[in-house]
Amino acid sequence: MKKYAWMLAALLAGGCAQNEEEYLAAPDGNRITASLEAPAATRSGMNAEGKFVWKKGDAVGVMSSAQLDANICYQLDPAYTDSEQGSFIGGTTQVREGDRYYAYYPYAVNARITQERKLRMTVPAVQTYETASFPTMANPTVSVSDAPDTYAFTNTCGYLRIMLRGEATVTEIVLRAGKLHPDGIGPQQAYLSGSGDVDLTQSSPILVLNEAYGDNSREIKINCGNGVALSPETDTPFIAVVPAGSYRPITVEIRLSTGELYSYVRSGDANAIEVRRNAITTFEKIDITETPLTAVEEVEGVYTVRTPAEWNWIAVQVDLGETFEGKTVRLADDLDFTGLKFIPMGCAADYMTDMSANTNAFAGTLDGNRRTISNVRIDRTNGRGRGIVGQGKGLHVKDLTVEHMTIVGPGKWTAGIVGYANGATLENCHVKNISIDPADPDNSSGEYYLAYRIGGLVGLISGAEATITSCSVEGADIKGASIMGGLIGSFQSNAQIEKCSVDRITIHHTDKRFAEAGHYGSFDPPYYDSAALVGENTATLTVRNTTIGQWEIYDETESDCRLQQQTFTALPYVGELSGSASVDGQALTKGIPTVTTERSILGNDTQISTGASL
Repeated sequence: MKKYAWMLAALLAGGCAQNEEEYLAAPDGNRITASLEAPAATRSGMNAEGKFVWKKGDAVGVMSSAQLDANICYQLDPAYTDSEQGSFIGGTTQVREGDRYYAYYPYAVNARITQERKLRMTVPAVQTYETASFPTMANPTVSVSDAPDTYAFTNTCGYLRIMLRGEATVTEIVLRAGKLHPDGIGPQQAYLSGSGDVDLTQSSPILVLNEAYGDNSREIKINCGNGVALSPETDTPFIAVVPAGSYRPITVEIRLSTGELYSYVRSGDANAIEVRRNAITTFEKIDITETPLTAVEEVEGVYTVRTPAEWNWIAVQVDLGETFEGKTVRLADDLDFTGLKFIPMGCAADYMTDMSANTNAFAGTLDGNRRTISNVRIDRTNGRGRGIVGQGKGLHVKDLTVEHMTIVGPGKWTAGIVGYANGATLENCHVKNISIDPADPDNSSGEYYLAYRIGGLVGLISGAEATITSCSVEGADIKGASIMGGLIGSFQSNAQIEKCSVDRITIHHTDKRFAEAGHYGSFDPPYYDSAALVGENTATLTVRNTTIGQWEIYDETESDCRLQQQTFTALPYVGELSGSASVDGQALTKGIPTVTTERSILGNDTQISTGASL
């Protein structure tokens, strides 16, 4: 005979009248006991020792496998406030012996468990500041028990702790984040709050946000009420409940009582920030006296940038998923990044993967307004798409000068203005004195093995058509394995170059393995596929009214092989011409005699025939 119990309460009259089975006695006091997950990790608050504790007013819901929609409410006995183990007083529910019991926190009126044992729970988009703790009622936790009156709760989220210091009063903090694409090809803007599902069949259940619920948000706000005064000598912690996951980057916007808004970015480069379930992830200290990212307001579709801090803020918005399509970013002053971190706009994906994926390209207009960005250093490992704009899609860049720029660290698709673009229009853009050295000393295949499609102005353009007008590169020192150009690294779409110029271009072929194996191992002997103007062209290229000044291409592979020109070379215009190209209406002639000097050097002093004068 099956036995039934009325858990924690008197019997329901209807159920008692219709059931002739034997019942178990109810626990004394209509109570349940809720304990903590080792090593201390539940509830709505945290005490001074960093342990998670129950807070006054906490309430939990209880259901059973027999009644998945019972959702009986139990409230914390006030005597157990700030305790790691709480006693809760509640209502009634019917359960069968042998069934499983489910409890969750915080209580929600409409909560139900599905037949698949999934429970909808919520990470609040607005969380209220608590001293050295996270907000009351913001921490979703669950418990699965074989006993009707004893529950050991498990956290379903992680916790992000932000340490602030300074002489200021904080009224609000807003968190936003990027999240790695499932294919690993670049971050996309992450959801941080709203409703999701918790699978109660898992031993360590995690709340996974579900867009289908329609209430997911890409930010979390920590509301600080009348303000939290910071100290210039000690750190003040601000803690938010955040879904577990890998984020890159995370931005922290801090609004002060003065109305000022400061924005900081963490983990904007190679390493993701890991927020683990049941763990507190602490940001490095932020001193609001340090140079922050400064938010820029949109006025009639235009974002006006006056300082490096404002530029970096715009760049972070692109990394977070704002494409700026149909909008303009306009410089109002010259930007000098001497001694300051520079953040490129856009995070490029591998062009051989699905280009429909959200890879955070800048798709707006960058109006330099005849201003100059100077003294930029980009030091980014494993970068794909590096430049003032790392990745663009159908972007328009105009009236911009970049001067004294250095790009180091391994990576491909690198240039002064745009690293990679799926279609682009550039006009009146100029790069002066740029050095690109993408060496990777840790690559066993060679320091420069994956450094290719590099240009003074643009690294790679594919997909949609490109138009380059009235642009120049003056003074470029470029190192890499292959496919390098003084103006453009590679065109893989139809393109036009008009009224442009390059001068003082030095290109170094530096990869030994490339020299010995040939281009992708398919040609013997290896060859030069770089040129003063364009490294590679695979489509239709039209060049008009364009000037090529001093240029040199060096073989520095330290190999017994010597790079040689092949029949697809059309120097000084195109290093590898597998498509078609014309200069001022005349088709380029391919096939130049092999250079066989002791250490091959091509340049203005080399006898070349291109069908067009230099």
